[in-house]
Amino acid sequence: MNMEFLYAANLLMLGRLFFIMQDAPISLKRMIIATVTQVFALMALNLTPVWFVLIASLAIINPALYLLEKRCPCSSDGLRFSALLLSLLIFSILFSPPLTPGFNANLTPIAQQMSQYTLLFSSLDSVKLPHGMAILFGLLLLANEVNHLIRYLLGLFKLAPQEESKKNNPADTLTLNRQEYNAGRLIGILERILIFFFVLADQFTAIAFIIAAKGFARFKELDQRQFAEYVLIGTLMSVVLAIISASLVKQLLG
Repeated sequence: MNMEFLYAANLLMLGRLFFIMQDAPISLKRMIIATVTQVFALMALNLTPVWFVLIASLAIINPALYLLEKRCPCSSDGLRFSALLLSLLIFSILFSPPLTPGFNANLTPIAQQMSQYTLLFSSLDSVKLPHGMAILFGLLLLANEVNHLIRYLLGLFKLAPQEESKKNNPADTLTLNRQEYNAGRLIGILERILIFFFVLADQFTAIAFIIAAKGFARFKELDQRQFAEYVLIGTLMSVVLAIISASLVKQLLG
């Protein structure tokens, strides 16, 4: 388990959490804040040549995403997920054993001193921290990043609903109001997180109860064929991706 990679990947995804429930293109202010925060947090690593390449990659990918969302007519969800994959690919190379900059050894005494006075730091020992970082990696994937992939695929196959407020919607287009749409997205996030922990605990039968509860809540609306297809396909993709993410984390945990 490469702690430096998990640290950088979690840091990257934490900086992207403002995408949750955010369909509009990223603002310049948010892009700058996210980039500066990520660069500052990476000061925990040694300042090797690889570190500067890492910073340069963030300084290129984040502004590029901002410009593409502003100018490109393609899906923002597709762009955002592609930017994540590109960043993780670069991180996987820069944090490979021959290149990884490693953590700054000067921070170790500071962390030890803080652990004497803070219960939170005292609980993050060398045994628990890698496991916590791996679990956080899975949770961040499911809370935000997976949602981009699901919405992109639904849009690609023309299954995503359109807002009622949008003009000139075709008569056969599935429409949802914004409040209902956001509620469904939040339910999807909670659904994936619960499945994630159930898989980690090897409680696969509990997943059926989650799906059944979701179907019960949408029972009357499932009479509409388009809505039923949208919910069924979205739920299946959500469940499969949650299981894959949890299985990946289980491999990281050993």
